[in-house]
Amino acid sequence: MSRNACAIVAFIACFALTHGVVDAQGGKKQFGGKKGAGFIPPGATPPDVKQDADARTKQGPTYMPLQVGNRWEYSLTQNGKSGTLISKIARIEVVSNIALAVLESEVDGKVTSTEILREIDLGVIRLRSGQLAPTPPFLILRSPAKGGDKWNAAFVVGKNKGTYVVETAEEEIDVPAGKFKTIQTAMTIRLGTGKPSTTKTWYAQNVGIVKQAVGDDVVAVLQDFSVPSAVAKAGDGIAASDAGQGGLAAGGLAAVGLAAAKEVKSKYAIYYPIDVGNRWEYDFSVNGAVSANKLVMRIGRLETDTTLPLSVLETEVDGKIVATEHLRQTEQGVFRFRADNQVHSPALLIAKTPLKGGDKWGGTFTVGNKKKTYAAETSDEVVDVPAGKFKTVRVKSTLEEQGKKTTTILWFAENIGFVKQSLDGDGLKIVAELRSHELKQGPTEARRAFPEPRKGVPTEGSGLRKE
Repeated sequence: MSRNACAIVAFIACFALTHGVVDAQGGKKQFGGKKGAGFIPPGATPPDVKQDADARTKQGPTYMPLQVGNRWEYSLTQNGKSGTLISKIARIEVVSNIALAVLESEVDGKVTSTEILREIDLGVIRLRSGQLAPTPPFLILRSPAKGGDKWNAAFVVGKNKGTYVVETAEEEIDVPAGKFKTIQTAMTIRLGTGKPSTTKTWYAQNVGIVKQAVGDDVVAVLQDFSVPSAVAKAGDGIAASDAGQGGLAAGGLAAVGLAAAKEVKSKYAIYYPIDVGNRWEYDFSVNGAVSANKLVMRIGRLETDTTLPLSVLETEVDGKIVATEHLRQTEQGVFRFRADNQVHSPALLIAKTPLKGGDKWGGTFTVGNKKKTYAAETSDEVVDVPAGKFKTVRVKSTLEEQGKKTTTILWFAENIGFVKQSLDGDGLKIVAELRSHELKQGPTEARRAFPEPRKGVPTEGSGLRKE
């Protein structure tokens, strides 16, 4: 690779450090019918906003319906004592910019636990239980749900490491609410060198949890349920029971579930379209010398990071991929979650929504054990580049680490992306200017805040044209 090509790689890496990435965080497992296991996504802002809890790209039957108002009533036996447990999806709550289902569990009319749940294409994920947060979230039930499946993972709680294993089986069971064809999961968790604990959960299609057992001490069986959003009927996995009645949502034991969030339409313009297939080609210079290398950026694919679909931005120099970034757009703006293998916590805001001149934002983040700070400020500016003349919002970001400063500037044009970018720091000045671009109009899973394609998406060289 030429010196100029190497320089642009350094530029991309440095710019990525300015904006960063984020890991997912989780929640700690508890036993004995007190609080369910769960995980919370990165204290670092994984963005997305929806109004229910089903983030699957293809809708169909679910084994954990998470719409607000769904309610399950159980007969609870704990250490020889009996009682009634009621679980319900009480509300949608936005946690780290993700709308999640809040499952509340009540005993004798008193809320004893809350859990944060989400369902994605991968399956049902538990994000949080109370304030406990392991990393990463647990995959409680994998899709498609079936007997004979098995998966496992490692996790971290504070300074403690743990592992869990889940095995599934098909089983027909009889509970007070009726007879159900179920998928039974047996999840065995070991934290550190402690004794392993096993929770068994029986899921019925379009109903939820119909039975759950935590070790030998706690057992809950379904007495009644109301799931109007996913009407249950024979043939949907229920052998006997009234449609829309009966089913368990695992609150108060080892809760289940993690659904999605419906897209929220935004009234604001898009300044960084991150749909798969979008492509930008730039001319660039290094310390004033124009490079003969070809720089291309494109949204190559979607990847799921823990629970979130992210757009992968690939940067090529002379046809070779030299860098990747993982992006996601929310109503708050465009966030960078990862740059190559560098994870920043929290995720950094690249372009705020609404994007306008005269705005400021910033914060502190970490990369490994290193702490960094950044500050961004915006202004309105018309710029002239090979692709044309554009009205832009200029975003100037300054990164500081141990007294060293690096400045990156991006000029964003509405519905196009950045038409110009520059990096200045450590004796290196690089400037890239847009030569051409090709945009797709279809929205991606990673751009959930804007479910409908916008009208008038510009084609190559559009904007304020050169005279």
